[in-house]
Amino acid sequence: MGREVQSREMPTGSPDASFWKGKTVLVTGTTGFAGGHLAELLNGLGAEVRCFVRSPHGMTLHLGPKSKTVVGDVQDYQSLFEALKDVDVAFHLAATTIIPETRAKVFNTFAVNSLGTLNFLMAARERRVKKMVYVSTCHVYGKQDHMPINEEQPRIVVCRDV
Repeated sequence: MGREVQSREMPTGSPDASFWKGKTVLVTGTTGFAGGHLAELLNGLGAEVRCFVRSPHGMTLHLGPKSKTVVGDVQDYQSLFEALKDVDVAFHLAATTIIPETRAKVFNTFAVNSLGTLNFLMAARERRVKKMVYVSTCHVYGKQDHMPINEEQPRIVVCRDV
């Protein structure tokens, strides 16, 4: 019998626009759902957003003149290092997330998700980025019987025969 997990109350209200106004922000993974919405939100709050993408094709973001697209790859340290120049806050959302693709291309998934994150962290440290945010998904907790999933639930490793 599992223990009952109490849900945490979600914060309410809007982010403080005065904090973001004039900040230079890098967001990796902006062609994805969460990264794209985050970039639009930060842009609306007055941040100068750099959208770090492998390819600008298919980008549907509507950002202001202070924002720009930076083409690079999280697997390429140098492109991250260049994109992080003079960045105040960096958000890392770039990842291979489509489950069938992650299972079919295990080594590519590792290269993008693990080594890409390592490159992001190392480049941000070298550039002395003051604030970094790593964004993940509920998939790190495996298949769960109870919803919603929170940080206190044990991870259930899901393996398949290789």
